[in-house]
Amino acid sequence: MSCGRRGTECADMLPYIRETISDTSSVEHSILTDYDPDDRYGTVAVIGPEEDTRMLTGYLRRCDIFDNIDASVSRDSLPDFAGETFSAYYDLADSSYSSFFKKGLDEGLREVTVRNAVFAAASGCYQNTFSHEPTVDKTPAKVMIYSSSYSETGIADVDTLFSAFGKKVRVISPVRAVSEQIASEGVTGRIGIWADRDILASGVYASVLHSHTCNYDYVGFSPDGFSTAEEGFFRFLDMYLSTGEVIPLSAVVIDDFALSAYAEYIREVAVRVNSSTEDDFALYRAILADDFKIIDAVTSVAKECYRMLRTENFFTHRIQYPQVKEYMILPSSGPDNGIKYLEYNKIYVH
Repeated sequence: MSCGRRGTECADMLPYIRETISDTSSVEHSILTDYDPDDRYGTVAVIGPEEDTRMLTGYLRRCDIFDNIDASVSRDSLPDFAGETFSAYYDLADSSYSSFFKKGLDEGLREVTVRNAVFAAASGCYQNTFSHEPTVDKTPAKVMIYSSSYSETGIADVDTLFSAFGKKVRVISPVRAVSEQIASEGVTGRIGIWADRDILASGVYASVLHSHTCNYDYVGFSPDGFSTAEEGFFRFLDMYLSTGEVIPLSAVVIDDFALSAYAEYIREVAVRVNSSTEDDFALYRAILADDFKIIDAVTSVAKECYRMLRTENFFTHRIQYPQVKEYMILPSSGPDNGIKYLEYNKIYVH
């Protein structure tokens, strides 16, 4: 079962989107008018809080999940995204995405998500934070990846804006990538979501896993205070056991990017539990399905991006290692109180 994108109702259209569509003199309107989504030499943009964006970009740059010839899940000692250029946008203007939800400012984060997509599509950079005209060229993105699960709340708005200009936009969020991986793994039973408590409270997983296109049975927990990934996994299972539920978990999704690095190890721990005859593991065996799976957000994003580029034959096919260009998203110093984008390694603003 796969989750499709939901459209944004016209009545719920963000003022920013309305203004961008109607104001033909605005920078955003010009950007979207000129944007060519079918340029295979565009970049793969990774956008969001600095730590998660840096971690995800680094993984995408070096990951080797697929055979680059036949796309089978088999390492071939070549980077999966050989020839691609990643644009990493470190959002320092709105680094605490959870604060939007805590303050009841969901619409604010929706707008941030859309604005960042527009500027990822732009072909110009500002030389510094005081410039008013773009002075440096920048390559627009052909794929936009959000590194924060919170950004899920604005993905439908991104679709709405780009569609209004007749432009295709390829967008990936951790939550949607996870949902696609759940579908491709054939998971049909109850799913556990291992995520930060604020992520769980925000409803971003509910919006995708409980939508009109799919309805997965899931529970979410946020274990803390653990010193190892194995300890964290058992704390997660303990939290599930404490609810009194006896339905086995078919999969556990790891939303935390840092924990994604230990996904394979946690998978091995789960196999050890299921194959053990020790009494100490009896309660855990009872709540893990025989075909139990570990699905992590980072790997899911990489697989979804690779699938997207492969399906559309949209790789650059350059013979080179993946490259990265870094940008900082900063508050504007100008009178418009907007956002500007600074190229990290050359100190330019886009």
